[in-house]
Amino acid sequence: MESGEPLDVVVVGAGVYATGRGTTGYGTILPALLEGRRRRLVGRITIAATRQVSLEEARQRAAVLGGLMKVDGTVHSRLAGADLATALAKERPLAAIVSVPDTAHADAAVPLLERGIPCLVVKPFATTLRDAQLMCQAAERGRTYGAVEFHKRWDAANVRLREEIHAERLGIPLYAVVEFSQQKRVPLEHFRKWVHETNVFQYLGVHYVDLLVYATGYRPEAVVACGQRAYLAQQGVATEDAVQVMIRWKTSTGVPFVSTHLTHWVDPNGSSSVSDQRITVVGTLGHYQSDQKNRGIQMVTDERGIEDLNPYFSSLSYDPSLGAQRCWGYGPESIIAFLNDVLDLKTGRRTMAELDAVRPSFASALVSTAVIEAAGESLKRDGAWVQVSEAGAQS
Repeated sequence: MESGEPLDVVVVGAGVYATGRGTTGYGTILPALLEGRRRRLVGRITIAATRQVSLEEARQRAAVLGGLMKVDGTVHSRLAGADLATALAKERPLAAIVSVPDTAHADAAVPLLERGIPCLVVKPFATTLRDAQLMCQAAERGRTYGAVEFHKRWDAANVRLREEIHAERLGIPLYAVVEFSQQKRVPLEHFRKWVHETNVFQYLGVHYVDLLVYATGYRPEAVVACGQRAYLAQQGVATEDAVQVMIRWKTSTGVPFVSTHLTHWVDPNGSSSVSDQRITVVGTLGHYQSDQKNRGIQMVTDERGIEDLNPYFSSLSYDPSLGAQRCWGYGPESIIAFLNDVLDLKTGRRTMAELDAVRPSFASALVSTAVIEAAGESLKRDGAWVQVSEAGAQS
């Protein structure tokens, strides 16, 4: 492959994160790929899904978005069921993005990886270590690269946290507190068909497990979890309203580090943003606090009421130098980074070993899945401490 030749990309899944289905927006993956097309990183885009109506909506959204961004909004579609490899046989993609329900990640990714196609999998990597290891083994058989779309590693506020910890300006880290919640519409509307297969810590809270692995370099040792079922159960949804998780970490200092993750998705739909999130890390020489919802931008309208905006995640905004909308933010940039990494691998500018050290690769994401599995076991055992499997250790 010649340097600079764009990648043909297949997206498996056409839901809210991929295309904005069910919302007034365009999701995160589709705008990122059209921005990648503007940068000559992306060629042909194919969306694979199980329902024809979803594919038609995706094509329509891409055409509108392409007009706003003044780039080619053409996307191709492929109806794909259980035999994904056969459905995509004619596409010959050079990279893939897997954005399907949590428990289906391995089913979607394994046939692509075995064909040697680099895959970016949305978080969580997998819901079980078995599925995570199946994807790792498939990547090894296909001699290809796999990464997980843990986009919080690209948020400038979190990059700064990592820098402060590594520079030891906080001293010895002692504990962290994470609060992360979403509006009721997420489990009741966007994910209602499959939300009973997950919980809010597994789907949402895992972001900050990966972030703490990345920021501290520590290794989770044991997990305790408690959860409550009330409101969602009344609505016929069999998952927890809220899950609280405490993780004990093995550190390089010899001083135990503890993180507490408070997660729920029963915020009122009239709250000022879909997600509310903050993190505090306390050390012996200082502490770091980051309110990752209130970014200092608030808007009030008759139509939507009060909104706290986070334009730094994923935004379309007018760029006068282009005369068009441009997609930017740490969400799209995490996807574009994957595309650049695949191109670098294909042209020999980087190796998979180098990427394992700096990216949320499959190898580094195993530990977050090990924590998910331990937390799920703790919930089943009424809040007992559960050891994190050593199988989740980074290789």
